[in-house]
Parts: sequence; structure tokens; C-alpha cells
Amino acid sequence: MRLTPRNIGLGGKRAALNTRINFSPAGAQQWSKFPAIAPVRLEGAGLATIRLRPELDANHIRVKTVPVEVSIQEEGEGVYKGYTLPIWNDAANVDEELYFRQNVPWRWDGASDIIASVVAVLDTENTGKKFRLQLEWEHFAEGGVVLVTANTADLVERDTDGAAKYQSFVCDFTIVYNIDGPDNEIKSGEVLTARLRRVGASANEITGNVIILDWYVLYRRNKLGAPV
Repeated sequence: MRLTPRNIGLGGKRAALNTRINFSPAGAQQWSKFPAIAPVRLEGAGLATIRLRPELDANHIRVKTVPVEVSIQEEGEGVYKGYTLPIWNDAANVDEELYFRQNVPWRWDGASDIIASVVAVLDTENTGKKFRLQLEWEHFAEGGVVLVTANTADLVERDTDGAAKYQSFVCDFTIVYNIDGPDNEIKSGEVLTARLRRVGASANEITGNVIILDWYVLYRRNKLGAPV
């Protein structure tokens, strides 16, 4: 049965508007609240996480010709491609960085931190080494002032242990939605922009390069339906 704010059925009975309905197995508490008008709001364990891929600024790469796109393959075999990231510095490697942009979804709950994840791959076997990535970000409302500052998410440093060539690592960065204080929090509909760099490890730097293979952003969702 199609569920809408005005057409919600339970065993042939019509549910009242603004009713909290449990769709989970007996004993579980996974509620959805159906308001008089859309959108549907989720509560408790009914909250979900959505995974969205931000737009990569490919024009920056085209103009600067870096970071370099490489294929992950041996003897012509392999279907994956990514971007190499040597250690950034303001001299030789000033443009070795990736930029991303995304409109914050209206489905986000507006009250939880956002997780930006990067999948990094080593192009060389490394044992007992480290690499470190840095994500800087900022947000603004369209029609407002575009800020020239940036917040730095957590520096993520990974130990390679006994990593084989092309071993992958998921690096999660926490974007603190209210880091700028009251009334300056990230809000749904705003433009969220980020810059990814590889920076020097605390010790035992890896041999070779890091390849950025994939990227996505996780939001906690508490709404369904138009206009979200």
C-alpha cells in the first residue's frame, strides 16, 4: 500500500494524522511519525544514515594537471582508477589536492555531525609505516557571504601494518556541524565544500604514494518524502 500523510493503512484501518507507527518486528522500537503534511519524520531507531557522493571539482585537476589520475592494475588488467596524492606543501606540491562540493540534503536531521569518508589505496607495499590525510571544509548559504576561511576536520593517520600493494583504507573525517557556534551551524540546503590533502605522517612515512579511489559523505536522516 502506498503510504502518504493522508492515506496510511494499518490492517485495513486508517491511521490518524501525526500518529507514531511501529514498522519493526515485535518488541523493537523503530518508529515513524506521519505528520499532517509531508515530509514524514523518523524517530528513535527509525533514524537512518544516507550515503551521498559529493561532486569532485574536476576542472581544478584539468587546469592544474594534478593530482594525476592513475590506473590500479597489473599487466593491463584492472578496472579501477584514482588520484595520487603526494605530500602537500606550499612549494613543489601546492596544487596536489582534491576539492569537493555538495548541497547539504534536506533529509539530514540538522543536529548531528557529518562524516566524510575517503577510500585510500597504497601503490606500494609498506610494513610498519604511516600516512596521514587532512580534510578542510566550509559551508555557506546561497545568497549569503562566501567565507574565505576553512575549518579542519580531524587529521586521519593510518598505520599500514603489513599492507600489501594496493591495500585499501577507509579514512573517516568528522565534520562538526555546529563548530562555528550558535546560528552559524551547517544547515540543510547550504553548500558544503571540502579540500583533501595528504600531509606528513607523525613518523615512519610510507614509501610510494596514496591513491584516492573513492569518497562519500554520511548524513543522519530523519525525514522522508517531498520536499526533502
